[in-house]
Parts: sequence; C-alpha cells; structure tokens
Amino acid sequence: MKNQIVSNEYFTINYDSAKNRVYASFNGFWGTMQIMDEYRSYLTKVCNMVKSNFTMVADLRSFKTLPNDLVPKQKQSMDDLAKAGMSKVAVIVPESVISEVQLKSSMNETAMPEKQFSTVEGGEEWLDSVSAN
Repeated sequence: MKNQIVSNEYFTINYDSAKNRVYASFNGFWGTMQIMDEYRSYLTKVCNMVKSNFTMVADLRSFKTLPNDLVPKQKQSMDDLAKAGMSKVAVIVPESVISEVQLKSSMNETAMPEKQFSTVEGGEEWLDSVSAN
C-alpha cells in the first residue's frame, strides 16, 4: 500500500513499504531554488524511511527543464538516493525532448542504476521482475 509523503503542484512522493519502493512524480517547470530545496527536504525524509536496496519509479512525463543553476542540486539528489541504498530506478521519460536530453545528461553523470520506460506500468513490471531475483 502506498503512503503519501507529499503532494503539491511540482512533485508527489509516495512510499510502498511492502515493496520497499518510492514513487515520485515531477511536474512543470521548477524555476526557483525554493522548489528544489523543498523537494530535497522531503527526499531526506524518504531516504530515512526506506530500507536498503529500495527501488523507485520516477515519473517525469510532465516535467519540464531545470534552469542551469538547479542542475547540480538535481545531480546531488540522485547521488543521495544512491547513497540511501536505491538498487534500481524505472524512469518514465519526459514528454518534452529538451527535458529528456537534460535527464539523460544528468543520468550519465551519476551512477544511477536506471532503465527508461514510456509508461509507469512498464517500469513497475521491470522493477517487480528484477526485485524478485
């Protein structure tokens, strides 16, 4: 059962303790550091809740690009998830080509164990199959 951690116009984070899985949806354009800092404060809470080897579904279909000054914080967030014990992440790719390019660039600069999908269901199936192994 998913428990909602936060939901606002920019992001929603849920945690399913039975699956040890984080569900994060990202929306719109994050134009200020305040939005990123708020996300990172909730991310810290989530990292303290999860068990080692957790998985994540990151739904970025409605996410827009980040300003350049926020990109380092995005990369730090990815590193924080990896340090907290994330084993795999299913990334639901953004609808915006520019956002997808930015995402791929960030992913290439981190050790994020990810696979990309066009649907949440596809990502869930993959995580369920690799988590069972």
